[in-house]
Amino acid sequence: RIWNCDASNAVSRGIDLSPMTSGNFGLGLAIASCVLYCLNGELLQALQEQEGHHASPLLNLLLCHLGGLLFIPRFGRFTLPESMTAVKAETITFGPKTSALFFAFLIMGYNYAWLLSTSYVELSLTNAIFQLSVALVYLCSIYLFAEAVSLDRVVGVLLSVLGSFLASGGLPSGGSSSSTMMGGILALLAAGGYTAYQVLFRWSFGHLKSDVAFLAHFGAWVSIWHVLVILPLVWAADVLGYERLQWPSGQLVLLGTICSALVAFTVNALYLCIVMWGSPMLLPSTSALSVPFTVLL
Repeated sequence: RIWNCDASNAVSRGIDLSPMTSGNFGLGLAIASCVLYCLNGELLQALQEQEGHHASPLLNLLLCHLGGLLFIPRFGRFTLPESMTAVKAETITFGPKTSALFFAFLIMGYNYAWLLSTSYVELSLTNAIFQLSVALVYLCSIYLFAEAVSLDRVVGVLLSVLGSFLASGGLPSGGSSSSTMMGGILALLAAGGYTAYQVLFRWSFGHLKSDVAFLAHFGAWVSIWHVLVILPLVWAADVLGYERLQWPSGQLVLLGTICSALVAFTVNALYLCIVMWGSPMLLPSTSALSVPFTVLL
């Protein structure tokens, strides 16, 4: 089943997850996350074209990852039930709060690589290379999650990757080859980080998939670490001359930045839910739709 959720723990907390056991509901969320991801990518590119007014890339990404702060009043304090920690204690040695720091760096890293890639090559090509994560997640899922190895699945993964590349228009005919290579390398790094985020999160906390309170708690701490650790690093990047810290200015750019942050928060929240509640291949497979969506946009 694509959408499989054991809701016993959620029910004990008074949370009804029965609508989420539907395969159609899970697939709908995955497609919605893909559409929002594409729209936000176009919006980010449009904002970057506003020279002197847009937020610097690192700051922009930081703002996109602060939505979890909304969960602090309700879910900032959270204790894992003993029955849950006993299931897979070896994967939560550092606890959710400390683990959230690692995932905060991971999320920031692969998104930054993706954003930098779009400055070297077309967005559609970045997304096409990024879809190699479909194959990477499948390979990891075979080993870690006992994903079935079959001819139809292997062919499906290959067609997804190849189709994404063809839909993007392939390699650009003009432009600098060094720029194309740099954009491709950054897109590959983004795909690797995206794969690590999905696989490691599911492997570490998959036994907590039916605990919505845990997901909210984890999301809150990812945002907290962005404020406590990553924000000072963004400031340090400015001081060291790596990337000038620039705040958005102008009513239209400020409104666009706020909208981008809200959409990114929604996409990240959907990603967490899909990774935990769906099959290992649901998110990367539907993410392949980002290429045709981007071409249409």
